[in-house]
Amino acid sequence: MAMIPGYAKAKQAALRIMKLNQRQSKINPHDDSGIILKEMEGNIEFHNVDFRYPTR
Repeated sequence: MAMIPGYAKAKQAALRIMKLNQRQSKINPHDDSGIILKEMEGNIEFHNVDFRYPTR
């Protein structure tokens, strides 16, 4: 019985992952009508991002 809450959380997580995999992109990857950049330069900033690594 102690595993039931963990199972429910795992099931909900799996459903969220499947929903992400099934969504339709708003961008057509086969459409080449946009602007093609020869070079790009700039910076990328991440805000409120956490990285976690499993302990061994």
